[in-house]
Amino acid sequence: NLPFPVILDRWRLSDGQSMVQLPTGTVLMPDSFLVLCPRAYQAAYSARGKTVGLSGFPSLDNAGDQLLLFSPEGRLIHAVAYEDSWYGNSLKSDGGWSLEMIDPRFPCMDRKNWTASRDPSGGSPGQTNSVNGEATDSDPPQFTRTYAKDSITLVAVFDETLDSLIASIPDRYELGPGAVRPVAARPLTPLFREVELRLPAPMEPKKIYRLSISGLADCMGNTMALTQENKAALASAHGAEGVCINEILFDPMPGGSDYVELFNKGNEAVDAAQLFLGNRNAAGQPASLVPCADAPWILFPGEYLVLSENPAQVMDRYTVASPGKLLQVKAMPSMPDDEGTILVTGRQGAVLDEFRYADDLHFPLLTGREGVSLERISPLAPAQDPSNWHSAASGARYGTPTGRNSQYLEPGQVRGEVEISPRIISPDLDGIDDQLTVGYRFPGPGYVCSVIIFDAAGRPVRYLARNHLCGTSGLFRWNGLDEQNARLPPGMYYILAEFFNLEGRRKQTRQAVALVLGN
Repeated sequence: NLPFPVILDRWRLSDGQSMVQLPTGTVLMPDSFLVLCPRAYQAAYSARGKTVGLSGFPSLDNAGDQLLLFSPEGRLIHAVAYEDSWYGNSLKSDGGWSLEMIDPRFPCMDRKNWTASRDPSGGSPGQTNSVNGEATDSDPPQFTRTYAKDSITLVAVFDETLDSLIASIPDRYELGPGAVRPVAARPLTPLFREVELRLPAPMEPKKIYRLSISGLADCMGNTMALTQENKAALASAHGAEGVCINEILFDPMPGGSDYVELFNKGNEAVDAAQLFLGNRNAAGQPASLVPCADAPWILFPGEYLVLSENPAQVMDRYTVASPGKLLQVKAMPSMPDDEGTILVTGRQGAVLDEFRYADDLHFPLLTGREGVSLERISPLAPAQDPSNWHSAASGARYGTPTGRNSQYLEPGQVRGEVEISPRIISPDLDGIDDQLTVGYRFPGPGYVCSVIIFDAAGRPVRYLARNHLCGTSGLFRWNGLDEQNARLPPGMYYILAEFFNLEGRRKQTRQAVALVLGN
């Protein structure tokens, strides 16, 4: 966009791992484009516009990588860390299409300013981008998480590029308990999505803190209106012993993605970058180990972390309670659809937890097992106990990534009960008794239920559940409508709730309720 030529002699392009230098005589003219590519493809791209082929062109990963452009003096000119989720199109993200910037006036806008090319050829090198237009951003930055470099150095992580001048003000940050202010705040290059805070005193091991942040803005000037906060702690190497495998999807729906959920049942924070997911080879040794995170990522006590090659597919299929706890790994260990082993290790290779899964661990009455996860009933019971695993409930869409398992059982929870309330419902949207609720709680998984509404003549008018695979607890609701979602007349109705499991245990509850008209 400059009104004069820019001489690019000895400018450098990097992916953070390798770097290549542009040759002498490289000039970018005003209002023009320059294509950089591997030398072997220079002739092909030259047909699209001015092209410079480079030996040692950085290798760009399909799932995501970063690109950095430096001046000869080493000054960072522009940086972008792309992700395949930026495509917004699962078909195009599979390959053959470029990511294009929408509005070149705002190069710092990150993901909101990039999308899949619309050019029929798959990209528009050497030309105005096919998606060229106006990009907008009215959302303030979100404070997503923290990690500690050492006891006095804490890093706050954000979802987009910050205004580095505002982010460098220490008074914008407060660590509790104790309302401690950092003595220095330094936004980190090249992306300015992280701020390094130097604390006046060391954080204590095993202690969970909370970092509060206010008044920061992104590079577009959108400012936080409210204070945001996240947990902070020193990660413990010994705390990794509390990490367990909590849920696994090894047979996804066609086009879906496997996932493994980890849970920190201990009382210390753990760095997921020090954990590795793998399986066992033919000799029975841990193999195919992949890091659970490419950068420091703290798993706090009582929290979940879900790993998948394609988080977007997991988000599409399941209700993800905490999207920020769903991480992408470049390659999951092999997970056959019938049976296999999945394990998690520490950095020294010690196996922290291991699960030998099999298709026949699923609930026998399931008509189909594709897309159904296996959930651990209790994280305190052994992973190798087959009775400690069960198919996720249908009411949870057969999976609960990043959330509490639908088949989770509290220690000591042994009482089975079904409760129907209220006895009179008036579905008039006044917020009082608008719906009837059938709630259940059982001593273990494996119950199937049917819940039917009958009118006074004994005719079924609504099926809330038919052979529904239950979790250990849950509920159904009735809003006074029939099977066609038409309003039923006022009067007496009867609820029949039947629950049974494969061990022959059965529970049946009948109750009369009155349906009345509201005001």
